[in-house]
Amino acid sequence: MEDRIARVKANYSLVEVAHRLGLRTETRGGELYAICANPQHDDHHPSMHLATRGKHTGRFKCWSCNCSGDVVDLVSVALGLKIGDAISWLDGQNKAEPIKKTEPRVERDAPTLNEDLYPFAFQAYQERTDDAAMWLANRGLAPVMDLFFIGSTDARGFPTSLLPDKWDAESGRIYKHKNFLNRIVVPYLMPNGDVPYVNARALGDQKPKYLKAARPQGGSIPPYLMHMMLAMSDQIFVTEGEIDCLSLHAALPGVAACAIPGTQTLSVDDEVLFEGKDIILVMDNDEAGKKARAALEERLTPYTRSITQAYVHPDFNDVNEQLVKRGRKWNSGYWEAVRTEAVKRKVYRTV
Repeated sequence: MEDRIARVKANYSLVEVAHRLGLRTETRGGELYAICANPQHDDHHPSMHLATRGKHTGRFKCWSCNCSGDVVDLVSVALGLKIGDAISWLDGQNKAEPIKKTEPRVERDAPTLNEDLYPFAFQAYQERTDDAAMWLANRGLAPVMDLFFIGSTDARGFPTSLLPDKWDAESGRIYKHKNFLNRIVVPYLMPNGDVPYVNARALGDQKPKYLKAARPQGGSIPPYLMHMMLAMSDQIFVTEGEIDCLSLHAALPGVAACAIPGTQTLSVDDEVLFEGKDIILVMDNDEAGKKARAALEERLTPYTRSITQAYVHPDFNDVNEQLVKRGRKWNSGYWEAVRTEAVKRKVYRTV
């Protein structure tokens, strides 16, 4: 039995199994949480921590009901199975039914406006500096930096009082997060102009490269521009990051493109919004992109009308690099060809 448990723990990701069980996940403060697997716990706000790093990687713990364990225990708790049966379920050797996802629905309430982030984002994209504009232009994004209100915090004297809050877990103190200075600011715009979330990319060598602003009121992060694009078209390009998404908009004006920066940020509630849509996945040409392709196709297939796997040219790693090195005209023709092939429901691979 110990050998079977060790094999299963090595072969099955805790996060993947949580999704297989239909447990809604969200990211808060850089950590992943899920609706508690315990059927006796009526959990409406994800309170079960899924450890994806550190010495507790592969373990879960609910901070409300205190259930905890590894991937086998997760299945055992969720489905009421003995350990041996839980292992068999993971291996697909019996017919134990997973927890069913909620019935697909086309509409749901948009994320609540984060009033703490709105003034920061507004000030940032009203105060874009020449250096920031040059940074964006060098990446081929000049045509879209005003359209999507891309701003910066590198101006001397940027009001630090507007910076997002950071909570210090050790001291219990909240202070202004000055690492958000000297960055490009990408506001997550909603159709009505609200800003529920922002992401910030370093202009220089500052670490981390990307800095995400936590939403104080909780809730999952909406995919970048998703709500705007879903209202715009039935054919949606989905990229791996905001810069790649903006690159598609720069290369192919009028295209419907959004970004899902990390598959863990896509909530179950957001999955159903793709119902009936034709999705074109454009991930990076690396191992992480390969994994993202597989994960998104698996999660979105139950809802979409079609999914097409599209690829940047093999000479380049991502959409933005291809835009910078081949130019807008070449990329416009390239992505138009991808869009046309996708209409034919074909898998489009470049050679």
